[in-house]
Amino acid sequence: MSYHLHTTRGYPFPAVSSAMQKAIRRGDAKLAGYWALELWASGFGQYVWHRLLTVSAEDCQRPPALPFG
Repeated sequence: MSYHLHTTRGYPFPAVSSAMQKAIRRGDAKLAGYWALELWASGFGQYVWHRLLTVSAEDCQRPPALPFG
């Protein structure tokens, strides 16, 4: 038996999660907000916060040190 999660509007959960993350990384705040609210309205609010924390940790790393000399 397999389980397929969908949002309230019928979008597949994995696709919405991926779309939200891609929109954030592309700097598209409106689209990222749309997908975040789609997840939130579908009862996945805790997941949205977890995903936002994960994306921020992945994308806000210290750049590698530049060699001087």
